Amino acid sequence: MDLKELELLIKNHDFTYMMADDMEAYQEGLNEKRIIDKALKELPEAQAIELWNKYAPKMLQITKES
Repeated sequence: MDLKELELLIKNHDFTYMMADDMEAYQEGLNEKRIIDKALKELPEAQAIELWNKYAPKMLQITKES
């Protein structure tokens, strides 16, 4: 996956999937999150954090303390 594809995936990710009542929606969100996590691990840490935090809601952003 190239960087533009990863950014688009994060940008369109349903960050609220874990609160879904619909098991299919939950599973889809979880699977997508796993794909994102795997792709982010292939980037330098600082770049991965910057890309994730660009689109993630404040409460899900990565900080140096987390």
